[in-house]
Amino acid sequence: MSETKADGFSLNCLISLCSITAFEFDTIMYPADQYWWQWNERNNLEGYTKTDERHLFTWQPHGSQFTIIENVPEDYDIYFPLARQ
Repeated sequence: MSETKADGFSLNCLISLCSITAFEFDTIMYPADQYWWQWNERNNLEGYTKTDERHLFTWQPHGSQFTIIENVPEDYDIYFPLARQ
């Protein structure tokens, strides 16, 4: 998943082998005291919600990438099927 931020919105793209889906959420604050963190086997830092232990963040320091994990909405607005070769 890739993420682009502009004008207070976050544009997320979920890419599979067959299609690209783009959806947008308002950018929100994530209070640090609501999450706990641990290093995974690939030396990425993962953040989990304290309330339901849901994996929500991954930081890849070697690639300088921070990912917020979101569910793909059922009513997403933009869907791009990819041509098969």
